Amino acid sequence: EPPGTNLEYRRYGAADGHPVIVLHSLEYGYLPSEQMIQAARARNINLMFPIRPGFGATTPTASLADAAKSIDEFMKVLHLTNVSLIGLSTAAPLALAVNERSSRVGQTTLINYGLNVGDKLKSIQPKWVGGMLRMALNSTASFTLGIRSVRSMIRTFSGLRFYRMLYRNQDADAAYLEANEDLFRLTADYFAQADRTNIRLDIETAFMPNPEAEGQLVAADNIMVINSAD
Repeated sequence: EPPGTNLEYRRYGAADGHPVIVLHSLEYGYLPSEQMIQAARARNINLMFPIRPGFGATTPTASLADAAKSIDEFMKVLHLTNVSLIGLSTAAPLALAVNERSSRVGQTTLINYGLNVGDKLKSIQPKWVGGMLRMALNSTASFTLGIRSVRSMIRTFSGLRFYRMLYRNQDADAAYLEANEDLFRLTADYFAQADRTNIRLDIETAFMPNPEAEGQLVAADNIMVINSAD
């Protein structure tokens, strides 16, 4: 890594145990439960959670490839080998990129949460919202305008009221909203509060075809994809 590059991580379990690195899509960091920590200790696992680049004391990265390089360097500095790499939710593309470039990874697992951003954007929003977001990804200017519009509407009308207005002439969708208020509230909060850079990456992951990621999946024989229910 270039001089002055800062990496930050949290470690739990056994320092000399089998290395397991968890990549996540949260900003500053993922905090494991006490049960996860106890399980890591009981299984002699060295459980590590690198902080997402650009948060805390970490150095921002300009691209997914640069972020993967940082994780690779992180493993080299700690002399880790045969690493079990886990990509949680929208961190899956980063896990794929690290798996592709590093010989230090022995097994990569991608975990799809049932309530991740992709599910919320694909399943909960009306189709026209999805279309508007896809168009917003065509350029930086159109993206900024599209996200600003969505966030402004949600903030003006509040989350649930905004969705009730969208669904007022769609009986089936309106009934779904009333039965799943918490999901809609979560989604509204995400749009209203999300950092513009992060929301772009999350929406791209949810909506846009990713031939590179698909190619990485096909080419690798050490990747497992599971749902959180598994």
